Amino acid sequence: ITIPRKKGGPFYAVIDCGVILGTADAGTIMSEVVEHVVATTGGRIDLLAATHEHWDHISGFGQAKDIWTDKKRLTVDQVWLSWAEDPKDPLARKLRNERQAMRMALQAAAARMRAAGNSEPAEDVTNLLSFFAAAGTTSDALEVVKSLSKDLRYCTPSDKPVKIPGTDVRVY
Repeated sequence: ITIPRKKGGPFYAVIDCGVILGTADAGTIMSEVVEHVVATTGGRIDLLAATHEHWDHISGFGQAKDIWTDKKRLTVDQVWLSWAEDPKDPLARKLRNERQAMRMALQAAAARMRAAGNSEPAEDVTNLLSFFAAAGTTSDALEVVKSLSKDLRYCTPSDKPVKIPGTDVRVY
């Protein structure tokens, strides 16, 4: 998103970066997208917001990690994440632990279904799990996001609107 400022250059914001799991040649596509971001912004993003840890929202941070993390080519001033990603938030920790436990239980159930000869229902469960991607890959991509700026903010629904400097734009 390019937001013109009253004075000076534009404010550049990126919200999420990913493709649906199973997209053919996803790494090449995401690298091309991030190269376009670098070219458009001159290598400087004012704000990067990663909305949540689903593959289709953050896979590009892993698939194009070399570009995202090359500080000579691309810098990110601020990173905004959901309060649900805050490692210090007790409710967020509880929800992550519950989600991980459910994921492990579903993986085990799919394995038992396959062992019992119920491959079609097992595949349905596996496809559902693929929405959250393979274990570790979304969390790895999220770690890339967190590393892109020292100015990391965990947004809560009760936060007051943030005014984009040099504009009349407010972000809720």
